[in-house]
Formats: sequence, C-alpha cells, structure tokens
Amino acid sequence: MTSTSLEISENDVLAFERQGAVCLRGLFDADWIARLRAAVERRVQAVAANPSKRAAHFSFTELFMWREDPEFSAFVFESPAAAIAARMMRAKSVRFYFDQLFLKEPGMMEPSPWHNDLPFWPIQGAKVCSVWLALDVVTKATSGLEYVAGSQRWEKIMGDAPPDFDAERDRYEMLNWDMQPGDCLVHHGLTVHGAGGNTSLDTRRRALATRWIGEDVVYREKDRGHAQLLVDGLKTGEALPPDRFPEVAVR
Repeated sequence: MTSTSLEISENDVLAFERQGAVCLRGLFDADWIARLRAAVERRVQAVAANPSKRAAHFSFTELFMWREDPEFSAFVFESPAAAIAARMMRAKSVRFYFDQLFLKEPGMMEPSPWHNDLPFWPIQGAKVCSVWLALDVVTKATSGLEYVAGSQRWEKIMGDAPPDFDAERDRYEMLNWDMQPGDCLVHHGLTVHGAGGNTSLDTRRRALATRWIGEDVVYREKDRGHAQLLVDGLKTGEALPPDRFPEVAVR
C-alpha cells in the first residue's frame, strides 16, 4: 500500500461512491505545483504568441500534453495521481487515458456548461474517473467545479441538451469546494458537473485534469469526441491498446 492510499480514508472512497465526486486535500506537494505552473505557462505563452490563437489565452484548454511535454509525462508516471485514481475506483490496476489543461483568466465570464464526461469518450465500463488538480486558489467565484451529487448512479448520458440544473437547484444536492493549490477533486465519468465564469479580477484558475480507467474499461465505437481517443479498427468491447493508454504503476 502506498503512502497516498494511506492518506485516503475508507470514508473518502465511500463518499466518492455515494456522491460521484470528492475533494481530497493536500495530496500534491509544492514541488508538483511549481513544476506544473511553469509547464502551463510555457503552453499558454506559446498559444499567446500565435496570432490565430491569441483569443484562447483568456479561456484556454489543451489535451494530450503528456505525449510531447516531459513535465506533464512525469506527472502521469511519478505523481500521486495514479494511486489516487486506483484507490478511489478500488481498481486492481489503473491505466492513463489522457490529460487536459484548463485555464480561465480573471474576468473570463463564459461558464462551463453542465455535462458528464463519458458521452465524449469512446469507452465503456464502471471504473472511470478524473483527478482535477487545483494549481491556484479555487472558489465558486473563480469558476470552481460544481457537481450534482449522486448523478453518476443515474447511468444517464446528458448528451447535447442537459436539464437546466440551475433553474431547478432545489431538486438536487449540489457539491462544490473551496480549494488550495495541491487539493484535488475526483469525479466519476458519469457525474454531472459544470462551472460558472471566473468573476475574480485578480485570480487565475489553472487546473490539470488527468483521466484514469480501471480493468473493466473497454472500447466503445462512436462517431464523436476527441479524435485522438478514437482507435482505428478497434471494435466495441475490445481492449484499449497499451502503447497509447499505458498502465501506470501505483506509487
């Protein structure tokens, strides 16, 4: 058992299973935060220097950094993220699916709409989760994530027209947490979530989401989603190729 798993209690795992999302405090140390902030800044500056992409500097997302950036690759294979995912999913083994960077600059008011993740991913299985690591102080005002508690148990794909959860808040239990750098959220692939805009005038919201899958996950043919997740020639029910989606040793 790793030191990370010792810091995650059985109550944390039960809360994840019941609610579909939990906040875990302080599992990533200051060194990881500093390394990732520097790596994020490199990516953002590269986009800002490109006139055709300059508008994205204020609301920025990028995927699959680990395939070309050694700092993001090191995070996948050396950080506590794999151990956190394995513990929360009660997985016998854990494979890395992909990484995704999110940045909202101060005053970036565009919300992130309500959704769940699995409709966009060509996989099926119960053991699917994201580890969303805060690189800045996060509050609801700075576009912290909000979850509909228990929505992973609906086993419902939200699709392109989700219910108006904001208009019917009294019908649901909503979850959100203030976070410090090094805290992380873990949510199931079917948990409904969204976020408001960043209403702060001086606080960025940088976060790195890593996506993880357990031993029951297989491919599901589909015609939409992130193109780099589609696998030519693979049929529904077949195992994902380990060279593209590697198993990660739990530390």
